[in-house]
Amino acid sequence: MRWGSLIVPVLLAVADALLVNGVTFGLELNVSLVAAAALLVRRKLPALVFLVTLPGILIGYVWFAPMIALYTVARLRPDRRLLGVSALLLAAAHFIPWPVSDFEPTAYRENTLTLIDACVTSVGPIALGLLVRTRGELAARIEDLTRSRRHADELIAERVLSTERARLAREMHDVVAHQVSLISLQAGAVQISAEDAKAREGARTIRELSVRTLDELRHMVGILRAAGGDHEELTPQPRLADLPRLIELSALDVSFETDSATQRPGHSEAVERAAFRIVQEALTNVRKHAPGARVTVRVNDAQAEGPEAADGTGA
Repeated sequence: MRWGSLIVPVLLAVADALLVNGVTFGLELNVSLVAAAALLVRRKLPALVFLVTLPGILIGYVWFAPMIALYTVARLRPDRRLLGVSALLLAAAHFIPWPVSDFEPTAYRENTLTLIDACVTSVGPIALGLLVRTRGELAARIEDLTRSRRHADELIAERVLSTERARLAREMHDVVAHQVSLISLQAGAVQISAEDAKAREGARTIRELSVRTLDELRHMVGILRAAGGDHEELTPQPRLADLPRLIELSALDVSFETDSATQRPGHSEAVERAAFRIVQEALTNVRKHAPGARVTVRVNDAQAEGPEAADGTGA
């Protein structure tokens, strides 16, 4: 298609020259063929090629070569002054006869028609060239906008995916961490109350594995949140200070008792979280299995005794 768009105008200009001036070589045919041949380099030297084609319309009365050259100038060199001068030159070359001595100033009707024809001949290629150039610029801009929109859609999709990944990470942390904490708590209770040494050892192993699982879970959640671009903190883990709010939201008839020792700082986060989960699980069981029952929640600070005891809060 590229070679076709280059050769076809030349062939049309040659055919125009042969039809107008015949096949006998002379001044008219020679300048017409030179104008047609110059179209081969019109894309590299559009203004120079246009000047070369002017003798073709002045002497050889060919139209295709100069009009195609002027169209190329308008498409590739859309300078207003250049286009204005080119239009005047083409109109003058079309209007003035060859030889110049044949010009009849008194032939008003013929001169007017020739002038109108010359103006149309010079303005038409310029308008078409500017139209094609504008169309190409609009197509390129639309392509850029389409590419930008596609990129924006990809960024939005990545953002949505990152947000969803972060949300799932938080939910997984809250749900799984709660269940693993209960497993660790139950294992600690078995470790303290069991009389068999193997049972205590097994409970201790389960508790250590639970704690390690919580650490690994938190590390994995941190990786997911980093990959998701979410730098918000995870949902704070509940403490003893959150028990009144839990009891208020339970919608049960609960009597809450606590001593001053449990209000003092110094308890580890794991101990307070375990106490909170115990109360939460107990209220859940009451709601499921004994709805309407009166519940008493008593939390006090008790130091366990014995070689297997662990410091913490008793509930």
